[in-house]
Amino acid sequence: MPLTDAERRYLAELAAADEAVRAEHQQWLARRGAIGGAYVRPPPRPGIVYREYDGGALADTLRAAAGASDAEAGFSEEQLEQLAHVVAEVQKQFEHDLERVRMSLLQTIARLVMPGERAEETFYALRDRVARMERQLERQLSQAMVELKSGNATAVANPESDVVDLPNWRRHDA
Repeated sequence: MPLTDAERRYLAELAAADEAVRAEHQQWLARRGAIGGAYVRPPPRPGIVYREYDGGALADTLRAAAGASDAEAGFSEEQLEQLAHVVAEVQKQFEHDLERVRMSLLQTIARLVMPGERAEETFYALRDRVARMERQLERQLSQAMVELKSGNATAVANPESDVVDLPNWRRHDA
C-alpha cells in the first residue's frame, strides 16, 4: 500500500524531530562528561586508587592526610607493638563476652523450651493411656455382648452385693 503525500510529510517531520532530540541528547552527554569527568583517576603511584566523590573531595582529603602524616613522625615500633597487644586483648575480651552471651541465650532458650517439651510428653502419654483404655473397654464390651447373645453370660443374682461403699470425703464442719 503506497503512502500518501500527507503521510510522507508526517514521517519526515517525525524523523527531523527525532534527529533534533538525539543531537540535543548528545550535547547534554558531552556537557555532563566535561563536568563530571572520570569516576576513577589513574593512580599517581602504582597500587593506590583514589575514587572521586563530589568532585574529588575525598581524594583531596586523602592527599592532605598523607602529606600531614609524612610531616609528622607517627608511631614508634614500641608503640605499634603495644597497640597491637591492646587490640589483641580487646579482641580476646570481646570473644569471651560474646561466648558468655551465647551461653546465656542458650540457657534461656532451654529454660523456655523444656516446659513445652514436658507438657508435650505428658500429653502423648495421656493420649496413649486413653487409647489403651478405649481398646480395653471395646474388647470387654464386645466380649460381654458375645456372651449375652450366646447365653453364656453369668447372671448376677444380687447386683447390690458388688457395690462398694466409699468413705465420706466431705468435711464434717462445713
